[in-house]
This record gives sequence, C-alpha cells and structure tokens, in this order.
Amino acid sequence: MSQPVPEGLPNATPVDIHPFHVSHINVLSHDWRTSLAFYSRVFGARYRFHLGPRKVVTDIDGFEFFIEEVDDFVVNPFFHFGLRTTTEGVYAFAERLDRLGVPMVKGNNPAPGPMVGPDQVRVALYVEDPDGWLIEVYSPEKQVLESDLLDHDPRWVVPVAERSS
Repeated sequence: MSQPVPEGLPNATPVDIHPFHVSHINVLSHDWRTSLAFYSRVFGARYRFHLGPRKVVTDIDGFEFFIEEVDDFVVNPFFHFGLRTTTEGVYAFAERLDRLGVPMVKGNNPAPGPMVGPDQVRVALYVEDPDGWLIEVYSPEKQVLESDLLDHDPRWVVPVAERSS
C-alpha cells in the first residue's frame, strides 16, 4: 500500500479527460544509426518505423523508444532514465555488458558496476549511450516492492504473504 502524502505536499488531482499513460521517451542523438545499433545490441531495442528521415521508433519490452538525430544538443548531466528488472537481472545485465565490451559508469553509484542500495534490496548499475545519456538498470527498492506501485504489472505481482519476507 502507498504511504499517505506528507502534509504540505500536493496529491493527485482527478483528471476529467480521457485516460492517458506515459508512452515513450525521445532520446536525442548525433547519429541515429549509431544509437539504434547501440540500443539494439545492448538493450534489445527493436526497430519499428521512421518518423521522418532522422527519427526512428523502436520498442524496448513494449515501451516506445524514439531516437532522434539532431545537429546540436547538450546532454544534461543530471538527467537519466531507468530500466527496471530484478536483482538477478541487474547482475545478468552486468555480465552482458562485460561480454559486449560496454563499460559501466559511476552514475549515481560510488563506483562503476552493480551496487546494493542502503535498503539491502535495491541493486543498480549505470551505462552511457554513445551520446552520453546516462541509463540506470536497477531492481526496485524495498519500499516499492512493499507498496502497490507494481500491482498493475503482472510480472511484479507478489502475493501479500511474501511481501514482508
């Protein structure tokens, strides 16, 4: 179950329009072909179609992932996006990166490589794409696993009896 919203913080306001959900991310690139090759090789992104001569749509596990080539952009060093997996999945992905020769980077960890979080449950690693975008591969925090945040996704449904173990 989610925790109550602390006093002074805004809470969700009912939206009186048609339902919506987060559907894609658009990553800027200096060369869409290089980025497409990277995301396909490293994350299994599947090419779907072009949205113009310099923009492609892929999907990663059903999530629409756009790669758009632009002439000039700046990578924000404080921005990253995350791909959630299991604890075992993080370690398996680290092995995959080693096999592919893709270096892990420090990111928000104290050093490159998989790091266990303060809750002793969450594990995370970071990698950069060819343009310098920071990508986190992580397993959920204990608070997330004990909440209802993952209940909508059948891959993460944990019987209530097992949540506290």
